[in-house]
This record gives sequence, C-alpha cells and structure tokens, in this order.
Amino acid sequence: MSEMERTRRRFLRQLALGSVGLFAAAAVRRAEAAADPKGLFADQFLEDGHVVHIPAGHYDRERKVFIEEESGEPMVRQAQQMTGSWTYSDTTRCSNMFYPNNGNPYCASYDSDQDSHPDGFKPGE
Repeated sequence: MSEMERTRRRFLRQLALGSVGLFAAAAVRRAEAAADPKGLFADQFLEDGHVVHIPAGHYDRERKVFIEEESGEPMVRQAQQMTGSWTYSDTTRCSNMFYPNNGNPYCASYDSDQDSHPDGFKPGE
C-alpha cells in the first residue's frame, strides 16, 4: 500500500467519524427537546388556554339580549359599544346552462350574490 493510499484512507476514515459525530449530536439534541414539554409543537394544545367563564342565563327573544340568571340584567348593557368582525362572501352560480350539439354542458351566464354576516358565520350554517 502506498503512502498516497494510506493518506486517502485516513482522510476518509476521519471524515466518516466526523459525520457520525455530527449525526449523533443532532440525535441527542432532538431527544432532549422531545423529553422537554416546551419543545413540543403540540404544547400549546396541552396547556390550559384563555378560559372565559360565562354566567348562567338565558336569551330573551323580545329584547334580543342574553339575561343573567342572578341579576336579571342583560349581560352586555351597552350594545352600541360592541365590536365584531364581519365576513363578506360572494356566491356565484350558473344561471343559464347551454348544451351544444356534442352534449357537453356549458354555462352561458352566471349570477352572483354578495352577502355579509357578523363574526364570520353565515345564517343556517
């Protein structure tokens, strides 16, 4: 075996051992992170979040407010100060279907509706 061959083999052996060391260090780091609950992505779902306690009550259909059972007063007294998000949606439908001679349907015209709903919920969903 020539000196050049021994040098090449020594270099490749050191490169392989260095690579194994890097992968081992990465594996140890991942194992430590998995053992720590703060390292989990799902940690945000495992802990208690922001809890909102709603008092017992009922909805008054005539006044259209939520009434607390204990006090008999509306839960939200100044409705004009309430804020919320509104969702706007466009619904497009085919209003005129055309069937040419080859039988493949083709939409000749479309109807569209624009709708808005509070807090992102459509009525009936």
